[in-house]
Amino acid sequence: MYLAEVAEGTPRVLKQYMKIFDSPSAHEPDYTLKLQSAPVTPTKYETHPDIQFFRLVKTKHHYAYHKSKLALSATEENIDHMNSRLSGFEPFNREQLLQRLRSFNALNWHIPSGKNTGVQLNELLCAVNGWTCQSIARNNNVKNHLSCSKCGNELILRFNAEEEQPEYAPFHFDLEDIQAVNLNLKAQYAQQVQALGHQSSCPWTKVLTPINTVYYLTPYLASTNESLIKLHTKTLKSLFDNLMIIQEHAGFLSLLCPKPKLISTYADFCRASNLWLLSRYFNNDKENFGTILSKSCPAWLYCISAMGWDVYTQEFNSQTVLLMICQSCNQRIFLQKSAGSDDSGSGNQEHPKVLTPCEYTAAIPHASSKFSNEYMDEVTEEDEQDIDPYLGHKQWCCQVSDMAGQPYFDYFMNMVASLEEYIGPNGEYLKDRDESLDMDIDACTKHSKRRASFDLQEELERFRKLRKPYFAD
Repeated sequence: MYLAEVAEGTPRVLKQYMKIFDSPSAHEPDYTLKLQSAPVTPTKYETHPDIQFFRLVKTKHHYAYHKSKLALSATEENIDHMNSRLSGFEPFNREQLLQRLRSFNALNWHIPSGKNTGVQLNELLCAVNGWTCQSIARNNNVKNHLSCSKCGNELILRFNAEEEQPEYAPFHFDLEDIQAVNLNLKAQYAQQVQALGHQSSCPWTKVLTPINTVYYLTPYLASTNESLIKLHTKTLKSLFDNLMIIQEHAGFLSLLCPKPKLISTYADFCRASNLWLLSRYFNNDKENFGTILSKSCPAWLYCISAMGWDVYTQEFNSQTVLLMICQSCNQRIFLQKSAGSDDSGSGNQEHPKVLTPCEYTAAIPHASSKFSNEYMDEVTEEDEQDIDPYLGHKQWCCQVSDMAGQPYFDYFMNMVASLEEYIGPNGEYLKDRDESLDMDIDACTKHSKRRASFDLQEELERFRKLRKPYFAD
């Protein structure tokens, strides 16, 4: 059957199109095409049955098409809204855990001393269960005011005052009885913080942040090394920028440095820290800044950074205060109190990070320990001799807990000193060069016991023996 026979019963418009397609010029590409507007149906074809048919189809499905588009956009908005709501519940996010811990300070959080036999009520317990502590403000003058980051429930932990009771009080209680009541209250509040204080549908009642893997990091892992080095370089950069300010307190700050076991390893640790710092923050001018670091950066600054201490300023009732804050437990140590900020320095001088001003006067007395949550008094030379650098942190802080059976500072110093070849072009940690599968390692002190004791050939031989019963040759 020929094409003419097929097209014999077609309308006149389609015949004209068939002639155009059959012509030789229709098969040749037209290189003279220009941008034109959409074709408009001529008036004489308005009554054509095919055009009217497709126009009816378009009209019929026009509303459904736009409705589906609106539904799709609404679904995307709901997904974004759900993601924003889920931001308050990320139990395995370490950064959010540290942010919740930073909301606890001496102004808005105070728990009576004493330990009960059950779960200890502290800032870490509240933070891993999704609680943040509300700041003291004009509309909130209550301490221990907790708020859930997900369901929004609030808790106010109230305790009996342990100070001396006034003479006009109708009843007088012994201090031991008051402490016993507070211990019972702490046990009850610990249960509310863990589950009872949340709404029944709150996800924090089902899943909480695991302390041993998120807060207390697992040693010998690439992710642990990357997190610790990232925090160390960031803190070291801040301390180096404010070296002229904290140099006046070098004698006191050097007491916060644990003494290294090997001086040679400590020198390697300082050199590796400089390489990480230069690659991450001074990559464009390593030579000049490297010379400055080697000549002007004191050794105790690297130790302060490794232990998580960073410098901040905060205004207390028009008085500017210089303080050191631990990045892991939010412990605060006051260094200086002055009448106002000193702007006599050079214009290029970096200033410490500024915290939210406080309308209260910073006059917090000493507690029984050398290190209270926050204190203002200057430490005398006699007291400085008795300071343990690990007591500056809170008892549960990860900076004072052992890692791999050794003190945290020794582990961190050895780890940084042994990872110079893992520095990327821009200061990133090269995970693809992980030594955990490099089995040809001599028993050097800078390598971990786990890597030194692992034998790849022995494990492959054991795998072949286990494979034979299951796979026939």
